[in-house]
Formats: sequence, structure tokens, C-alpha cells
Amino acid sequence: MLDFGVRAAQAAGVFDRIVCSTDDAVMLLSRLAIDWIEVGADIQPSWVRPQNFVVTREELILVRLLDGRRLEGRVSIELPEHLNRVSDFLNLADDFFALATRSCTMLVNKWRVCAVRLYAHSPAPRGGSESDPS
Repeated sequence: MLDFGVRAAQAAGVFDRIVCSTDDAVMLLSRLAIDWIEVGADIQPSWVRPQNFVVTREELILVRLLDGRRLEGRVSIELPEHLNRVSDFLNLADDFFALATRSCTMLVNKWRVCAVRLYAHSPAPRGGSESDPS
């Protein structure tokens, strides 16, 4: 398996320029063909999340990809109280989201995800919801 730098993962465009850390080779990959990218241990956390990212919630999830593979891990969410569900987080505009697994951090391509299972119920959004009794 190749260990890629991840700065290109959130950049706009159809093809991402990814530098392989093992031999400095440059690869151009179609964003739609990338299922996930394993973040190398030497990659700075700011390449995965902005430095000012404030975790407001974490959720343990099981991700099933289109090819049937399963990835289990924790997503760290930075959202206001009225948007505090995993579904709110996954519906943001970014194509990739960070998933912390037991062995590494992965950037998972939302377009390659078939289903996401939550291990615990996310709380209902607060305020602005028609089903909110307050």
C-alpha cells in the first residue's frame, strides 16, 4: 500500500495531485476513483483538519463502501448545536471526511460510501426543528 500525503484531498477539481511519500512520485488520481486515503503518521494534523477545528462531538460509526468493504472508526464533528448529527456532518460540502480507526486516520470519500451505521443515536437537533417540542 502506498502512503500518501493528503493536502490535495480537499482541493477542488476532478483530479487530485498526490505525492507518494515512499519515493516522491507524483500521481494524478480521479477523485471519484479514490475510496479512502490512509494518512501517514508523519502528516501534520492541520493537513487533515484546519488548525482552528474545535471538536464539538465524536461518534463511533461503521462505514460501508460501494465495493462492500467496511471501515470502523470515530468521526470528530465541528458543528453548532442545531446541526449536531452525523448526517449533518456528512452532508457538508467537503468530498472527504476524516475517520480515526484503531490503526490510523483515513480520509474517506463520501461519494464512495454506500451506508453509515451509528452505534449510538445522535441527539435531535436543538432549535429550528419542526419536531422540537420547545
